[in-house]
Amino acid sequence: VTQIPPEGSLLPETFKVPRSTSRLQVLSLLRREQETFLNAQWETRAPDLPFETKHEALVLASMVEKESGPRDDPAEIAGVFVNRLRKGMRLQSDPTILYGKHGPDVDWGAKIFRSDINKKTAYNTYQITGLPPTPICNPGRRAIAAVLRPAKTENLFFVADGRGGHIYSKTLREHEQAVRQWRRIEREINAANEAKRDEVKATDMSPTLINTKGTGGPSVAETGAGHVPLPVRRPSR
Repeated sequence: VTQIPPEGSLLPETFKVPRSTSRLQVLSLLRREQETFLNAQWETRAPDLPFETKHEALVLASMVEKESGPRDDPAEIAGVFVNRLRKGMRLQSDPTILYGKHGPDVDWGAKIFRSDINKKTAYNTYQITGLPPTPICNPGRRAIAAVLRPAKTENLFFVADGRGGHIYSKTLREHEQAVRQWRRIEREINAANEAKRDEVKATDMSPTLINTKGTGGPSVAETGAGHVPLPVRRPSR
């Protein structure tokens, strides 16, 4: 591969190809499949969408892709973004902060700090109005279809529910209540994870002695790093 495809130009999907297919041929296939799907979806798009081009649709779809959890309906998330665009509200999407900070090498699990939110980049939708200049990932079919036929909703906010989905709100007051609920769930999740780490650590640090009576050799401590022989003092007679 001599030229990296532009961000957002490929369709992430499972395809069957002959074993001898080159990387360039695979990339061409992914690009053609996306163009074909996007063109078909564009023809059946909802009226009066707050964007005018297929490129803008891909940009928004990439944000929906990264915001969607396993239990989400991407059309609901798209509906929130569309409503905010219509009202001239900033989209305030966390994934755009990370992409603006790290670019294509972004770690989507990285922590976001207040300084990141306040830093203006071309992608940080907390700091810019409207859409970023390019997609932040390769959106799939569901995300593309969602932004072209978003859910009809009055919601303007969403926040994680801790179970792979989101809580949607119409007003800032409702959203703030949902955020407090998420913070409580987040603390519970962090506490549970910390307890698991402590349990694993205690297990790794506590040797399990194996009976070697009659062998004349040392006892063996079984640790997380393998079986490590430990010297033992024979009891006095």
